[in-house]
Amino acid sequence: MHVNGERMDMAWVVGVLLGNRDLRRRLAAEARGDVLVAA
Repeated sequence: MHVNGERMDMAWVVGVLLGNRDLRRRLAAEARGDVLVAA
């Protein structure tokens, strides 16, 4: 994958996207008052 002429590490990109998804899910749960236990 090339962005602005630079090669991007797909494993890094996927890791960042999944991490952001997990963070948003956790913050949304906290906003609802749910408690999530991270394994």
